[in-house]
Amino acid sequence: HDSYTGLRTDTNCQVRDMQGRLIPGLFAAGETQGGIKSHGLGRCIVTGYIAGKEAAKAVLAAVAAHR
Repeated sequence: HDSYTGLRTDTNCQVRDMQGRLIPGLFAAGETQGGIKSHGLGRCIVTGYIAGKEAAKAVLAAVAAHR
């Protein structure tokens, strides 16, 4: 299960499309990400934390923008 295939993400775990553009509101963590050499629980914990934190920031920014 250790491969370089999966979704392209930036350092904030936000998914990028085939042209390298960010896909708003879409985050990936753990084994769904491509291009990372490590695998297992450590990767899932770290990238899950980053993705969750960044997704929460995106939601709060969207809510603030609509006020």
